[in-house]
Amino acid sequence: MMPAKPEATAVTAPTATVEHRASTRRVLKSHSKGELIKLVERLDRRAQQDHEDFRAAIDFAEDVATTLDLVRQALGVPPEPHQGMPERILEAAEKIKGERDQLAAPSRDLVAHMHRQMAFSREAFGPGSRHQGVIDHIRKELREIEASPEDLEEWIDVVLLALDGAWRAGHSPEQVAAGLDAKLTKNEQRKWPDWRTADRTKAIEHDRTGEGREGCTACNSQPGQYHAPECPAVDAFTAGRIPAGGEE
Repeated sequence: MMPAKPEATAVTAPTATVEHRASTRRVLKSHSKGELIKLVERLDRRAQQDHEDFRAAIDFAEDVATTLDLVRQALGVPPEPHQGMPERILEAAEKIKGERDQLAAPSRDLVAHMHRQMAFSREAFGPGSRHQGVIDHIRKELREIEASPEDLEEWIDVVLLALDGAWRAGHSPEQVAAGLDAKLTKNEQRKWPDWRTADRTKAIEHDRTGEGREGCTACNSQPGQYHAPECPAVDAFTAGRIPAGGEE
């Protein structure tokens, strides 16, 4: 005897879907053909606008990604996909900002620095010339530089000692700053040999061919003349006359 054939079970859409379709049909029947055409046109325009907005969003995202990559390259951040790019760029930027803040924190005004240094030096080492002690200390620091030439602090020690010796020799902070600028200007105007052919273990001297005595670049006084009274590089009343050619 053959087993009874199971009755077919009707497949029906979910109740909510059926109701939605019925509601849609009622809405469509309640509008004329012209109204339906206008409705379709509005939906089409809306779909086109949505597509354009989506495309614009994609273009914006691509522009942001390109900009981030350029920033990454400028900051030297390596491309590591397994890490968040924005976080690594932010870390690099914060590191750079920290370094800049450290550079900006101390005053870069030489005159203000020297007034501060003079107050400390008088309190710690006393007044007066002390040039022999300063020179002895410079020799000591130079030996430390020879032992550790990459150590910035050793070079700074020599700079501080030189500034200390300058003010203790009677030169004001303003004169030291002006003298520093004048000396650099003088060096810029001199002729120098090709450093590529110079001995790296020896000092590079400027070309002295046909060179006579030089004037003061700070007050434009010439050899044989006295410094101008307002000369910022020296005390004009004690510096004497600028030696002329052939004079020692």
